[in-house]
Amino acid sequence: MKMLYDLGITGYRALIQVSSLFSEKAQKWVQGRKAWETALPPQQGGSWIWFHCASLGEFEQGRNLIDQIKREYPQYRILVTFFSPSGFEVRKQYRFADHVMYLPLDTPKNANAFLDYFQPKLAFFIKYELWLNFLFELESRHIPTLLVAARVQESSGFFNPVFKDLYQTAFRGFRHIFTQDQSSLELIQSFAGTSEISVSADTRFDRVSSNAQDFQEIPPVAKFIQNRFTIVVGSSWPKDESILFDALGPILESEDINLIIAPHEIHAAHIQDWVDQYPHISLKYSERDQWKPSDRILWIDNIGMLSQLYGYADVAYVGGAWRTGLHNILEPAVFGPPVLYGPKIKRFPEATDLKDAGGGFVVKDAESMRQMILNWKNDDQKRAEIRRTNQQFIQTRAGATDLIMNFCRQQGLL
Repeated sequence: MKMLYDLGITGYRALIQVSSLFSEKAQKWVQGRKAWETALPPQQGGSWIWFHCASLGEFEQGRNLIDQIKREYPQYRILVTFFSPSGFEVRKQYRFADHVMYLPLDTPKNANAFLDYFQPKLAFFIKYELWLNFLFELESRHIPTLLVAARVQESSGFFNPVFKDLYQTAFRGFRHIFTQDQSSLELIQSFAGTSEISVSADTRFDRVSSNAQDFQEIPPVAKFIQNRFTIVVGSSWPKDESILFDALGPILESEDINLIIAPHEIHAAHIQDWVDQYPHISLKYSERDQWKPSDRILWIDNIGMLSQLYGYADVAYVGGAWRTGLHNILEPAVFGPPVLYGPKIKRFPEATDLKDAGGGFVVKDAESMRQMILNWKNDDQKRAEIRRTNQQFIQTRAGATDLIMNFCRQQGLL
């Protein structure tokens, strides 16, 4: 089976290289790994602690751990690797990381060369991206490795019979596994038979709590809002935007409502298409010097602002739950506004939990969305009630970072 896995990795590389001829994202994936051994940082003393994240969302789940280790143990050097360009491009200059790079393709040769160079004292894998050659080599070198914020379902690829034995070995090789929920613990424990596993909850609750505490005013956004009722739309896809404008496009000016929209992927032509449909009330953030009092729609055409933008929301809408997968609803929830999202939330227990608590709301169609927003716009008391609910929802679930840090101290890993 190991040979079949390695063949699959080789085939994946070939597929990405072909895709790079047509896809900018695939091209960055290929270029970022090209001659990776020639772009390594100098060895300046101090042991490395390695964090691997699939993309930006997983980085945010591990970020509080990175920050806390760097603050408390400055003698260690922090290495962060990404699989996806969307994570690397945003965080390649992260101030608490001593080196940020793409994870080399998961071949035995790359795993050996990578670990020969960095020789990490400790490794963290975030959530679920298990690269077997790296993990097997970490175990063979007796480098303690932790899996953090793990969440699996019965349909997870780890349980596929083809690679079952390999993934069982990989799970058993972790020094400890911290899961987001009891269901994940039971599935992994039953599958791998490991006793080195516990529920820590989701580290994202700690991350978003820090975001709220560190909130800083964004003057151009505050100027745009002008004390009007504001809906912040995060990580939207075309389907989300179609529903949104069907619901609110006709009433933005008459109801004195603002829209701030941060698409999941920044495509200038796509944003311009929407601007052209509402030319007299639309503004792109990159052209904020052209602001005029009549503007009602602000398009965020950059990456990295969204978590702070939610601090301006009277209502938040999070994209992805019509087809691709719901994005982070905890980022807006920590600030308290009602949080709206599409109907496909089965794989996202936090969305179900927030809905059951009374702070998350499923959008079924444009009409229901319009009515919910207009009701909240005219009911300050109800919004205040939801704000308390959502903030309590976050506060009562925080603490995973401290739990993991305490484990590392007690086990002598730090």
